[in-house]
Amino acid sequence: MTSGAPSVRASDADRERVAAIVSAAAGKGMLTMVEADERLAQVYAARYLSDLASITADLPDGGASLLPVDPRARAAERAAARSALVRRVGLYVGPYLGLVGLLTVIWALSGGGYFWPVWPIVFLGIGTFKQSYAPGSWAHGRRGYQHRGYRGRRR
Repeated sequence: MTSGAPSVRASDADRERVAAIVSAAAGKGMLTMVEADERLAQVYAARYLSDLASITADLPDGGASLLPVDPRARAAERAAARSALVRRVGLYVGPYLGLVGLLTVIWALSGGGYFWPVWPIVFLGIGTFKQSYAPGSWAHGRRGYQHRGYRGRRR
């Protein structure tokens, strides 16, 4: 402990987070079982955050990339993705179904016979499906392209 800087005490949550990092590092082969046991003993004996930081200092990114994903955060991401999908599907499927209905009415009023609206229905349906479900399409804006590695025009 340095005499000039005040130290912040570590909470149980801090210790559990670092213990999860050490366990994950041992699981991925970054630490031997002996090293993991020693570090876990140091984790639960640590009083200050600086003590915890020194335990994971030699791991890549201080072990931050080894942290398990919080299930609540994962559920929130899934819910947001699901609601975005419902909005996208509603944005395209509603007008598509309206057009299908209009073409069917025109076909019925023209005397029936060969069901010619099948061709526009099929091709427009393929486009609607692709546009509403495909990640990174123009409908999703530039963010989708950035996610897939799109960097714009190159000169």
